[in-house]
Amino acid sequence: AKPTKVGQAVLEIQRLLPNARIVYCSATGASEPRHFGYMERLGLWGSHPGAPFPNFEVFLDEVESRGVGMMELVAMHLKQQGALVCRALSFKNCTFELIDGVMDAHVERVYDRAAEIW
Repeated sequence: AKPTKVGQAVLEIQRLLPNARIVYCSATGASEPRHFGYMERLGLWGSHPGAPFPNFEVFLDEVESRGVGMMELVAMHLKQQGALVCRALSFKNCTFELIDGVMDAHVERVYDRAAEIW
């Protein structure tokens, strides 16, 4: 997978500032292995003492080939190390209202054109 521009920038900043403290914040960090690409200071790969993988590519291949269970083990390991905190938003006291929206001809054409792109 091709890294994002933000991910590349984060990697560059980390490499330029090797002594800086890092806090990774991501809404999807522990859901997909490829989202870990810029998180090289977690100690999961590379020259970190005890790193189980030699580089990110091997980490990605190993985790993806073993599926969701392996991703859960990675998350558990990081939580145990104090390197990962997962939170969920509560819907307590939230309200919602269902509204039927009717598209006019113009909105329908815009929607159809947008759908063609996908």
